[in-house]
Amino acid sequence: MGNTVSTRVRIKEEYFNFVANAGHGNFSWGLSNLVAQLIEAKADETKCVDSKIASAPITRLKKPIIIDDASLLVLGFLNKTCGSSFRPSTANIQLIQQILKDNHTPEDMMQVITVKHKEWAKDDVMSKYLRPITLFNKSKFSSYLGQVQFLTIDEKLNSLWDF
Repeated sequence: MGNTVSTRVRIKEEYFNFVANAGHGNFSWGLSNLVAQLIEAKADETKCVDSKIASAPITRLKKPIIIDDASLLVLGFLNKTCGSSFRPSTANIQLIQQILKDNHTPEDMMQVITVKHKEWAKDDVMSKYLRPITLFNKSKFSSYLGQVQFLTIDEKLNSLWDF
């Protein structure tokens, strides 16, 4: 098995060299040659593994998520407003993209963040809920957005009274 691992490392090094020099030579032949070597190394490795493990079902990799600018903007705004450091993980980005798919704008999401931050930031119990899974929960977001619109109108009325 150790020999197979070193073979895989060698193939990876060849692949990186191949990619670095991709403009030189026959691209399709070199890539297919590397893939064939990798398949051969994987077959050798499988022979060394216990038959029970080798016969286990293969799990498929999840489809990679595309991180768009709007999602990064919203997540960055949340981090800046709340002083948090949420990463653009698959879970966080999917939550934001789900809200965006429901015809909400990044501005709607930023307004919800602002209002909920004003409401929850000083409350020790609620401040921990200033996070993507709570703010961008599909079932809760509409009610949060309703509060934003209500509070915005209320704030405008208060400013008129002060006049």
